[in-house]
Parts: sequence; structure tokens; C-alpha cells
Amino acid sequence: MTRQWFTAVAVAEGLSLIALFGIAMPLKYGLGIEEATQVVGWIHGVMVFTYIIALWSTARVYEWSWAQTALGFVASLIPFAPFVFAKKLHG
Repeated sequence: MTRQWFTAVAVAEGLSLIALFGIAMPLKYGLGIEEATQVVGWIHGVMVFTYIIALWSTARVYEWSWAQTALGFVASLIPFAPFVFAKKLHG
């Protein structure tokens, strides 16, 4: 259950990062729509926080090393990396 929850959160966090950089930022800086980053940025912030909680709980349940856990954290900072990290969990 924990891995499935983490995978779902990782995918949602990855999508929120893509939405922030791929949609909201161009709307803000290209078209001057400030609200785009306010809404999507807030959602992304919540998803990052949720990802960290999911990462921490999954790392504890499966007794990951600090290096594995740190890699999971770094993955939250790079577009598409949460997808890759979550996929590695399943094989």
C-alpha cells in the first residue's frame, strides 16, 4: 500500500511541476496572467509537501538508506524525475 501511495503522490507532484513550468510560468511571463502561478504554485507547494511526507514514510517502512531517501528528495526538484524514481520502486 505504501509504495502505491508514494507512486500516486510522485506522479501528482511531477504533474504539478510540469504544470507550473509548462503552463503557469508561460502564462505569467508571456501573457501577464499573474493568477496562473498563484494557483498552480500553491497546488505544487502542497504536492511537494505531500511528496516529502510520502517519501519519508515509504523510506521508513522499506528501510531505505539515507542515500536512497536523498535521491528521492532530489527527484522532487527535477522535472520528470519523480516519475522515474517512482517507476524504479516497482522494478
